[in-house]
Order: sequence, then structure tokens, then C-alpha cells
Amino acid sequence: MVRPGLPGHPYLAIAQLTVSPPAAEQRRGLSTRIVSTIEMRGVSADGLMEVAEVRVPDGRRSGPWPRPALAQLACTAEALPDVTRVRLRYLDGKVGDLRCADFAGLRE
Repeated sequence: MVRPGLPGHPYLAIAQLTVSPPAAEQRRGLSTRIVSTIEMRGVSADGLMEVAEVRVPDGRRSGPWPRPALAQLACTAEALPDVTRVRLRYLDGKVGDLRCADFAGLRE
């Protein structure tokens, strides 16, 4: 299921991943697995989207996320114009490169 975007804001879907959908969207099956606050930092000419983890909810966890959260980020990003892959920078300094295809078993 796809959440609608706004004209002129092609990367809004990334910011929307950090917000729980309203009840009406949840009833339609939308959810988020991302619990950290993230920030889209840019998209390079070769399609690499840089995303940074900027805050974790409890301050205790940073680093590798659960696979469903990574899949949601990668697949949402690759559905956007000109994005072919994602580089996630964690608060602890680690970096993970993601592609939606890496999570084929998790997609419906």
C-alpha cells in the first residue's frame, strides 16, 4: 500500500516513515517499522540517497535496525524518483548500504 505524497515534495515519504499513520490509514494496512528519527540528506546523481539517523527514542539503541525497518526504508526510497539505493548512517557512526532487492523475502 502506498501513502500519497504532496506535489513538489518528492522525498516526503522518507519523513513520513518516522510518523505513525493516522487511524484511517492504519485500518487500510499502513504502518511504520522505523522508530528512530531520520533525516534525508540528499540524492546523488547516480541514485544514492543518504539518510541519517538523528535520534533514537530511548537513547539506548543505535546501530543495526531490525530487517523490516531496513526493508521499509530501502523500498520506500527506491519508489521515489531517481533513487536506486540507500546509505543509512547510524548515530553510532556505522553505515549500511541498502537495496530493496535485499529484502525480497519480506515484501508482500
